[in-house]
Amino acid sequence: MKKGNWIAIVWLGAMTLPATASPLYWGVNGTGTWEAAGNWFVDSSGTTPSASAPTSADDVIYGIAGLTNPLTTTLAGDQAVNSLTFNSGVSTTVQSSSVAQRGLTIGSGGIIVNSGAG
Repeated sequence: MKKGNWIAIVWLGAMTLPATASPLYWGVNGTGTWEAAGNWFVDSSGTTPSASAPTSADDVIYGIAGLTNPLTTTLAGDQAVNSLTFNSGVSTTVQSSSVAQRGLTIGSGGIIVNSGAG
């Protein structure tokens, strides 16, 4: 192997790819806080918990099958996500904590409300 080729291979291995949005699904059948990682799942069936709460690189989805109670997510701090999608057939509320007003910044993925969402 030529020395020049070796340098090119090392360089390509050191490059990082841009982050892509990851879907996270709200999994509380009722009320919970945004920041609690245990309230989020990486799959639409709600069987695989997320290791963390959503970040600005994530797509948040309300729509795990089987959730029947009104869904309320309370923000204890300012948050940001790539997108926010509503699929759930029950009412969904995203609200500030009672202590202070909080913001939710939606990125380039926007807000999507699908047919039948509550």
